[in-house]
Amino acid sequence: MLQKITGAPGVTTITPYDIPGSTQPRHVTERMKIEEFIEGEPHELSYIRSRLRTVCEDFYRKADPGLFGEAATLDQIIRTLNDAQDDHPFKGAFEELKDINAYSRVENHAEIDSDPYGDTNPDELRGFCSLVLGLTRGM
Repeated sequence: MLQKITGAPGVTTITPYDIPGSTQPRHVTERMKIEEFIEGEPHELSYIRSRLRTVCEDFYRKADPGLFGEAATLDQIIRTLNDAQDDHPFKGAFEELKDINAYSRVENHAEIDSDPYGDTNPDELRGFCSLVLGLTRGM
């Protein structure tokens, strides 16, 4: 498949169209941005921080849609895991998901007074990125 690209007024080129790259699900492209950030590519810190939450939400929704539902927020996923049987396969992620929720909420909700994660430190963000990637392997 081909696409037309306009780069300057009056200039159009025909190039191959990357169908797989253009049609990847949102959670895959967002997870890739997190991986790129860890590898040193520059990304807006607030964007990456907010993706921690959405990547986790997408992963757990798809991994067990009967338990979490299509629109479950990270907070709802955490509450559901809190009530789940101890032998549920995702129960071991409970504490880490709570930490990710606390860390990423500042980018997704109103400011919280005395929030320990109010400022985004790049090294701390990389640590949370690694945690999210570890929890969402197999996407």
